[in-house]
Amino acid sequence: KKPTLEDDMLKDALFVVVDDNLIDRQIVSKILHAWGLKSLVCASGREVLALAKTTEINYLILDWFMPDLDGVDVLVQLRQHYQ
Repeated sequence: KKPTLEDDMLKDALFVVVDDNLIDRQIVSKILHAWGLKSLVCASGREVLALAKTTEINYLILDWFMPDLDGVDVLVQLRQHYQ
């Protein structure tokens, strides 16, 4: 079901999809695009941490198990960055 953007809360938000699996990144990104939402994709935890230095991330769709940094490690570092 397509989300409604009545109050514009999601209209200008940036979703970042982080997953080491290319197919999963593509699927989630296409769904977000079909819903009219802006998204970027990252293939690793390190990539999203670098992105966070230059880009405000509003919503994060994060894989739990990744080879370089797992989802928990990424969240801990992002929380430190945004505090």
